[in-house]
Amino acid sequence: MNTSVRPLQKSFDALAKSHNEAATPTLMAALSVGSGPVFDGALAALCTRRSKAGHLAVLRYWPAMSAAQKQVVEKGRPRM
Repeated sequence: MNTSVRPLQKSFDALAKSHNEAATPTLMAALSVGSGPVFDGALAALCTRRSKAGHLAVLRYWPAMSAAQKQVVEKGRPRM
């Protein structure tokens, strides 16, 4: 595993589980990257959280998502 991704993934995991409401806008801002590991991590974390604003932000990117990214969203559907 790429060791540079590991701390980034740990950050996204912490934000996904956080009870702090500031995590959602932080993750939404990370979506603005548009692609790559930051986008993918933010996408997965937002799909894990229970936040209407975060879920709407994810869905705005639906037309531009890859098949793998859409699967992440589909996996998060029960929470959305």
